[in-house]
Amino acid sequence: MRPSRGAAQQLGLAGENWLSIPFAFVETSQSIDPREFVQLHVRSVFAKIAFSVATVLLTSAVVAWSAVTGNISGIITDSTGAVIPEAAVTVINADQGLRSKTNTDARGF
Repeated sequence: MRPSRGAAQQLGLAGENWLSIPFAFVETSQSIDPREFVQLHVRSVFAKIAFSVATVLLTSAVVAWSAVTGNISGIITDSTGAVIPEAAVTVINADQGLRSKTNTDARGF
């Protein structure tokens, strides 16, 4: 759909060759083959879609990786602040029903 020449002049586009694109007018110095324009547009759309899919996949992978890894560190002490060596420690993930057991070293770490 090509707007009238008056519309182009009203927008300040006073060239001989111009191409109508939805919501914009583009002034050109040479004529553009419509098939070539459509091919370029389709390639551009596919490139944007591919970039978006790659971004979502990479972001999902990072989020998934951070959800299954992690660490807890610290020194086990009693109420007086004394270190408890060789203490049994159990970490429970209530949301996923996971348990991890370990023992502290001689320093309570």
